[in-house]
Amino acid sequence: MSEPNIDTYTNEIPSLLRDDASVLQPEDLKKCVLRAADDLSARRPRLVVEDLTSNGTGDFDTADFETPFEQKYIGEIEVEYPIGEPGRKRNVLKPCQFELVRLPDAVVIRIFSAPTSGNDIRVTFGGRHVINETGSTVEDEDYWYLTRMAGAEACMVLAR
Repeated sequence: MSEPNIDTYTNEIPSLLRDDASVLQPEDLKKCVLRAADDLSARRPRLVVEDLTSNGTGDFDTADFETPFEQKYIGEIEVEYPIGEPGRKRNVLKPCQFELVRLPDAVVIRIFSAPTSGNDIRVTFGGRHVINETGSTVEDEDYWYLTRMAGAEACMVLAR
């Protein structure tokens, strides 16, 4: 099977339903897939790894991540500092060495032993799955799970 995209998942739903009248249109089915993907993201988010450069304060603004840092999906946060060399053991901080802090204007990851300015940290967290016309971030082993959840969403739409 080629890499799944929104149409791959959408085309799977009618075989799960007994919608002989074709009440649901392709756009309705796409919405069902996207709602199912949101639910999957909350249960089994995709793994996101990003590097940030220290300004010396120990605070790293989550708005600086390329991938949106959304509370619903982040799960366990892992911080690596200093970033290890290939072939060497990683330096993962213990959860008691950093915390997620909500400030009035930002959400930051605060490392208690602040890295010096210019040093990088590596943060691993969960992110929302992306499904569009060109591809999907859903793992192959979750294909069945996502299509069944999208089918259940479609059943709820039909029931309404």
